[in-house]
Amino acid sequence: MTTHINTANALNAAETSLQKSFTQKSAKPDSLGKADFLKLLMAQVTNQNPLNPMDSQSMMQQLTGMGSLEQLININDSLAILNKTQAEIVRANTFAFLDKDVKIRSQTVEVNRGQASGIHFQIPREAAKVKLTVMGADGQAVRSVDLGAFAAGSHAVRWDGLDKQGIRAPDGRYRFQIVAKSSEDQRLAVEMFRLGKVSGVKFGAGGPKLNIGGEDIDLRDVIEMSNRSERIFGDRLPANLRQDIRSRPPVTNRRR
Repeated sequence: MTTHINTANALNAAETSLQKSFTQKSAKPDSLGKADFLKLLMAQVTNQNPLNPMDSQSMMQQLTGMGSLEQLININDSLAILNKTQAEIVRANTFAFLDKDVKIRSQTVEVNRGQASGIHFQIPREAAKVKLTVMGADGQAVRSVDLGAFAAGSHAVRWDGLDKQGIRAPDGRYRFQIVAKSSEDQRLAVEMFRLGKVSGVKFGAGGPKLNIGGEDIDLRDVIEMSNRSERIFGDRLPANLRQDIRSRPPVTNRRR
């Protein structure tokens, strides 16, 4: 009888120790690890009732469970290292976008000094009717334009920057929507995008961001990347800039 009481006390003490350890280290996901379960198992074996010893099958099940727990912990640690390594690789590769021309998913058009930026879209097949709608920040239509028929492929159009009343819209960023319909009046899938050049890279909790035209763009919105500007212009620079960066002979003090 006394042995049974000691066993219960030992198990209660072990359980209390585990709970205290879990509470103090709750911020760590692996605070209740294999060492803690091993301590509990040893406490059970050491303080078992000789008249009613622990079932060997139950003990093997606990050992098997402890082995599985160890493997899961090792897998979790390996995945954490892999995720960290992958994040570093993505971070390093993002710098390859600097100074590159990119095609990004976008439904925004910017008006600067009364001039609107280009609007680009792509349709899978010929459209009999294409309609452009420009909306303000409140979601209300600023201007709607029937663009006519377009062949399959990529196209670029330009909004003249005027609203419904023919008044020039204030500078700012607007949303646009393009609806394309076939000759059978079926609505076609339209991919809307814009072109830009990457001027900077920013890293944050939400992942890498590319600075394009003063706007931070999610890396996942990039459809295409090229060096078209570099191929066209090469290393040509404005004359005044060439003159500024040209190497000059060192200045020496003249003797009088």
